[in-house]
Amino acid sequence: MEEDLLAWLMSLGCGVFAGCFIVAVTLCSGGYVSNAGRRAGLIACSLMCVGLGLLRASAVAALGELLFAVGLTAVEIGIVWSLDYVATRHQADLNAWLDRSAKANQAQGAVDAATANLDRWQTLIRDLREQDADFRHHVEDRQERSIPLGDLEDITTRHVLDGYNAGIAANQGALRGAKAQ
Repeated sequence: MEEDLLAWLMSLGCGVFAGCFIVAVTLCSGGYVSNAGRRAGLIACSLMCVGLGLLRASAVAALGELLFAVGLTAVEIGIVWSLDYVATRHQADLNAWLDRSAKANQAQGAVDAATANLDRWQTLIRDLREQDADFRHHVEDRQERSIPLGDLEDITTRHVLDGYNAGIAANQGALRGAKAQ
């Protein structure tokens, strides 16, 4: 009984291993394995299961053991084919996801490029505004310096006298009782 259980577990393990191999080849290829290549892998794994079945059948002493070996081989082949079916069914979904992922990566690259371009333009505008402010300051400074000295003295004297006269008028108004506005 113990040997039968061990044989079933070994058969199950071999079938799952072969089936997982088929699933990995089908799904991890990214859709690059043709149907002929997938079928070739399926046939190779099925032949491996048949080979293991023949190996078990070579040590058969009775009809019951032969049927047991055939049953284990059938289980292994069934596992391989069912896992191939699962992989084939999910291959289209995987390819669709890979396409969406590639488009999302491309869109993110375009957004990153546009952001870098926007930053470059904003930096350029800021630099141009700083240059414009510097130039305006320079022009205003030159304009102030271009006033003839005599005119500048007259303007300055007029402003000082206006301030002085306004202060005197405010003081006289305060002395006379007028309220300052």
